[in-house]
Amino acid sequence: IRQIQRVENPRLWKEYAMKRASMAEIGSGGRRVNVQSMKEWMRLMLHPQEAANEVLLFHGTPQQNCSIITEQGFDERVSNRAGHFGTGIYFAENCTKSLSYCRSDDSRFLFLTRVLLGDPHFTQQANSSLRRPPNSSSTTLHDSVIGTPGRSAAHREFVTYDRTQTYPEFLIHIVP
Repeated sequence: IRQIQRVENPRLWKEYAMKRASMAEIGSGGRRVNVQSMKEWMRLMLHPQEAANEVLLFHGTPQQNCSIITEQGFDERVSNRAGHFGTGIYFAENCTKSLSYCRSDDSRFLFLTRVLLGDPHFTQQANSSLRRPPNSSSTTLHDSVIGTPGRSAAHREFVTYDRTQTYPEFLIHIVP
């Protein structure tokens, strides 16, 4: 690790905090998600909102996207349409999974991101046509998708389709 930078963007934080309060009010539908990337120090220092199913996950990106993400946040409208679980913002609990999206041999960049999973939809079935989470009932949608391609839970993918469910907390610069 060459550098870790804390992202402090008041506008993005305000949007995220409003979404977090709204999702905490509704709850997670009893589907609390534990992720490998959540460490005890994160719980103590960053105070994730359990009622909104808030977790910290990794997102790998090429260097040219770093300033855009820190200044404007993640944007589902420009997401890759070729994802296993549709056009969304993808995260992983395993940093090696996220590093594969960095596309560089010299430097790699990861965001450790606050992500509101809310009431997630769990699936092993890829569905690249998704542009929002599937229905949880006839009147409501799930808030996110947790996909486990194949049978291995080692590389779960966490997908949100609403940028206000994400806040890029730290930018990590890695030199291989």
